[in-house]
Amino acid sequence: MTKTILSIVLILHGLVHIWYLLLLTKVVKFIPEMGWTGDSWLVSGSSEIIWIRYTGIIMYSLTCVLFVSSGIGLMSNSSIIRNLLIFSAILSSILIIFFFDGRFDMLVQKGFVGLIINMIIIFLLYMYPDKII
Repeated sequence: MTKTILSIVLILHGLVHIWYLLLLTKVVKFIPEMGWTGDSWLVSGSSEIIWIRYTGIIMYSLTCVLFVSSGIGLMSNSSIIRNLLIFSAILSSILIIFFFDGRFDMLVQKGFVGLIINMIIIFLLYMYPDKII
């Protein structure tokens, strides 16, 4: 039962990344109330730099697929689930930090809840590898 719930949470966590894909591909028009701008605190004007947007699209797509695959793999007792989950959480965290716009308002919309979830996943997998998987 716990494994099924954890699998569903991982799949849903992966599917949340689709929202950022919709914003990066400009399928959904950005409005300031959404919070997430697609800009990076590392590169000014990054939402308009095409290669950064395409890299973000590819990486968010990969992260989505990896988390969904991790959830499915957990349900099917796959042997590679631990490494897949760690890679997924690290990649997702890097993306959240890179695409953070440097403003500390609307942190939930900017993915910081996801960052906390990723840190919990990494912590649990390192501290209790036999009990989680």
